Amino acid sequence: MKRLLNYLKYSILRRECYMKHYFTTMLLIGLLVGLVLTKSASAVMISYQNEGSWDTAVGASTTEDFNSITTDTSFRVNPVTVGSMTLTGWAAPSLPHNQIDSPADPTIAYSPFATTHVNFASADSGDLGEIFRIDFSTSVIAWGATFYGFEPNRGSIITAYDALDNSLGTAAAYSSGTSWLGFNLTSGEKASYLKFTSTLLGVENAAMDDAKFVAATADPVPEPATIALFGIGLAGLAGAEVRRRRKKKTVENS
Repeated sequence: MKRLLNYLKYSILRRECYMKHYFTTMLLIGLLVGLVLTKSASAVMISYQNEGSWDTAVGASTTEDFNSITTDTSFRVNPVTVGSMTLTGWAAPSLPHNQIDSPADPTIAYSPFATTHVNFASADSGDLGEIFRIDFSTSVIAWGATFYGFEPNRGSIITAYDALDNSLGTAAAYSSGTSWLGFNLTSGEKASYLKFTSTLLGVENAAMDDAKFVAATADPVPEPATIALFGIGLAGLAGAEVRRRRKKKTVENS
């Protein structure tokens, strides 16, 4: 009978220890998930309409002026790669759009479009492929360019996406003439590609030059708060194991 009672006591203590261990683990997992969700919820894509302000915010950047292209080069059917950017278009109804214009289009005779530049077209029928898209060989955390004719009255926007096709935010056109438009991702996101769409008034024909970007670096070392949280978790699990062993030893000696 005594052995049976000891066995029952041991089983109860073991179960209690297991439950404490389980709840401790679940609590730590919940804290970690909460930290991740809080970080995701604080994701910010800041758009800029001034190149100088963008430069100040992002620091050193790389500029692609497309001048390495020396003849008109279409990306209506086949994508074209220039530097670290691959341009993809569609069979737009008007020419010379969705091509790299070299020499420059004589109808746009002022800086920066007096040199080689990108003519592109976008529309609201993204499901039909009527979009202009830029893919990056290395993800970026900031990007911007000078535009002409990227019009707000056509609902023209740039949408950034990560490698999992999640939208990171949009930058909206604000001027029908020459304008500068860019963005900066401030919470660790990385843009793998951009889509240019126009949601109003049919097809948008526009031009782009001097694209600037900041390439993403390798993932940073975990933040001190994250490391501390993992440390607390490990300490909690270790403590639970010590208590379990002590209770087991007490039962065996009783």
